[in-house]
Amino acid sequence: GYCITQNGSSVMRIFRYEKGEFVKTAEYYDDNVPESLEKMNIPLGRESYFEDLSCEVNGVKYDFMFDHYEASGYNEKYVDENKKIEIGDEINSLPVTAIKDEAFSNCETAESIKIGGNITDIGMLAFASSDKIKAFEIPEKVSKIGKGAFMFCVSATEFNVDKANKNFMSADGVLYDKSGKTLIAVPLG
Repeated sequence: GYCITQNGSSVMRIFRYEKGEFVKTAEYYDDNVPESLEKMNIPLGRESYFEDLSCEVNGVKYDFMFDHYEASGYNEKYVDENKKIEIGDEINSLPVTAIKDEAFSNCETAESIKIGGNITDIGMLAFASSDKIKAFEIPEKVSKIGKGAFMFCVSATEFNVDKANKNFMSADGVLYDKSGKTLIAVPLG
């Protein structure tokens, strides 16, 4: 769970309960408190405790990070039945901005993937060995792709990058950095 405190000097501190103790994870002052936390109406001079606000939506697991969510994995049964992964743009009015390392690795039944438009980071090995996904659409805001993110995706026939993306491009289905000089991923299908 989490503990959020707000003292009389308008400093908000956020603690996450880890290994039997609260560890400070963030500190905000009057001028930079995220809107999502302001909506929680934390009373001054009090502590408020929250359960872990991580969740699962349409078979995708999301980790709550206070001012955003990150896609962290999948419900195998849901994906087995639906054959797709859809990473949302927002959860609880907060943007989904990252796909964590290995979040969808070894996903052997998904045939399609939709990556949300607010994603900026795709983690290391994020989709590694996801054997049946045929195409990857890289949204405009993606600025970082971790090593091996698409390694051993043997059915992938193409990578398509939104033309407005400032960091990556695709040509003939191959994924490159924006300059076209650094190869990121080649479709294996």
